Amino acid sequence: MKKILSIVVLFICQNLFCQEYTFDYYYEFDNNNTVAVMINSNDDNYYFTCRRDNEAIWGYLYDNKRMVRHNFEVLNFENSLQFNYLSSNKIKLSDYSYFEKNMQYDAITEDIDSIKTKAIVTKNQVNKKGKKKFRGKIELEYDNDGGLFPAKLLVYFGHHFLDHRELSFIENKLPTKVTFDYNNGIIDIIKLKKKLKINTSLIISAEQIVYKI
Repeated sequence: MKKILSIVVLFICQNLFCQEYTFDYYYEFDNNNTVAVMINSNDDNYYFTCRRDNEAIWGYLYDNKRMVRHNFEVLNFENSLQFNYLSSNKIKLSDYSYFEKNMQYDAITEDIDSIKTKAIVTKNQVNKKGKKKFRGKIELEYDNDGGLFPAKLLVYFGHHFLDHRELSFIENKLPTKVTFDYNNGIIDIIKLKKKLKINTSLIISAEQIVYKI
C-alpha cells in the first residue's frame, strides 16, 4: 500500500502558477458513498475525498482558501491510485459550511475504556419560548491517539446535518465509527477501515484548470 500511495502523479508543473496540494494522512472507510479521504494535518484549508457511484469512483479536492473544488476521475482504485483531472467549480461559503437557525447542539462524552471515547451530539430545534424539539443525533467513537481528522469533514459525511462550529470539541480526533440518525427513519453508519501515513502531492497547472458551472 505504501508503494501505491507514493506513485500518485497528476500533472507536471510548467510555471509558477501551479496549485500544489500535499497530503500526509490517508483514511479508508466502509460506507456506501465516501470510500477514502486524504488530508494535510498541517493545513485544513483543503482535503481530498473519493466517492463511489456504482462502479465508478470520483475524486473531489476541496480548496476552502481558493473557494474551488477540483473534480477527478479515479482509476484502478483497488491496485493503484491514478487521478485524471476533469474540471473545477467555483463554490460559495454556503457550499462548504452549513449554518441552520434556531438549532442547538448538546454534546456529551464518555470513556469506553482507557483508549476509546464515545461522543453523542443531539440536534434540537429551539422555538421562541426555548422549548426543544429533537431533530436527530450523531454518535462518534474515536481513539484518543488514533490520528488527525478535521471536524468539518464530519459535516461533509453527514450531508450538512450538523454545523461544524459545534464540533470543536472533537477537532482533529479521528473517528473509528460514526452513526448519523437523521430522525426520519434513515440511519447512516460509517466505519474506519484503514489509516495510513503518506507523503503525496497533487499538482495542477493554471493552463489545465477548466471551470464549469
